[in-house]
Amino acid sequence: MPIVIDPPEAPPLPPPSEDASELWELVYQRMGPFREDDHLTGFQLREACECLCAPYQDVYDLIREREGMKGWTILFDPRLCPEKWLPYLAQFVGVQIQPQMTVAQIRAEIERPTAWRRGEPETIELVAQRGQDVAEGEEAWIRIRPRTPSAGHTYIRTLLNETPDPIRKEAELRAAIPAWELLDYEAIEGVSWADVEASWEGWGDLEESVPGWEAVADLLPDELPE
Repeated sequence: MPIVIDPPEAPPLPPPSEDASELWELVYQRMGPFREDDHLTGFQLREACECLCAPYQDVYDLIREREGMKGWTILFDPRLCPEKWLPYLAQFVGVQIQPQMTVAQIRAEIERPTAWRRGEPETIELVAQRGQDVAEGEEAWIRIRPRTPSAGHTYIRTLLNETPDPIRKEAELRAAIPAWELLDYEAIEGVSWADVEASWEGWGDLEESVPGWEAVADLLPDELPE
């Protein structure tokens, strides 16, 4: 006797969404009496509507109206814009999206472009944090000191093991600090003499507090003895 293998039953279809966020629902609702016996065929009509509408769902997500929101609004709101359309939105404010930027950083950059706020402390902090190799949700180790070691200088340090590309980071920071400021930047493993010097008012105090280079070579700037 021939062996007959029954195909496995298809999993149940998910129920329609409550806010009509799927395009196929609009088409399916307009099938009128044809929907009444759709369950007898395993909802083939519904599946056909889903297949036909799938290529247009992305566009529908942008143009459909939402509660208290007109069509297309979502595309021009950096907080709500779908991730795949952020590069399109970025062009309107002159933002160049970098590969090392996270989605949250891209949204923040579009909402308040750093190029429009050059020299502001918040901008320098944002650029310094951007692209650092840290776990999600954690902040990188960054030290920013304006007017250090003297007026007209901006002292910035990051950790070398958190900075994938120190050359790129320095270029980004130069574009973020005021145009008339000199940038003193380094990605460090431990403190340098410049870090030590920046922590004391004079060499006399420094010599009294630090017995020698070996005592501080493996420290970070905020671990220096006072």
